[in-house]
Amino acid sequence: MAEPIYQEPTDKDIMAVHVEALEADNAALRSYADELADEVAALEGLVDTYDGNFRTVSKKCDELRADKAALEQRVERLEEALESIVQWFDAYPLDIFPKPDFEKAHELLKAGGMIFAAISASNMRHVVEGVGEIAKEALAESNLSTLTTQQKPNAEEMEKA
Repeated sequence: MAEPIYQEPTDKDIMAVHVEALEADNAALRSYADELADEVAALEGLVDTYDGNFRTVSKKCDELRADKAALEQRVERLEEALESIVQWFDAYPLDIFPKPDFEKAHELLKAGGMIFAAISASNMRHVVEGVGEIAKEALAESNLSTLTTQQKPNAEEMEKA
């Protein structure tokens, strides 16, 4: 008798095909899992970078807020000093203290053995010393040493602002 052309697969043959397919699927899944692991690692790196950058930016913002507060206090103190100088200026209005006749004052002082220039210089020195003290105190109280950022404004930057 002639052998049949088609032979029914045995359970062993069927199992071998399924095992082979499962092994192929398993290899594909492992490869995909490896790819996902690489992507997760890359994303974790990005998250770490983001966290580091966020902390750096947050710290810099805190420093800038502190500097802003320090500069606002400095401006306030300097404005107080200017107001003090203006008050001093306003303390001698011309309607109460009119300009003197300098020529007559010069002649009277000369007759008394004094010179007008010495009196003028003494008065100017008194005024300049008073204004200087107000300015020195204000500058000392409002120094920039409280700024936290590395860059402190210089005179040129302050003029630009």
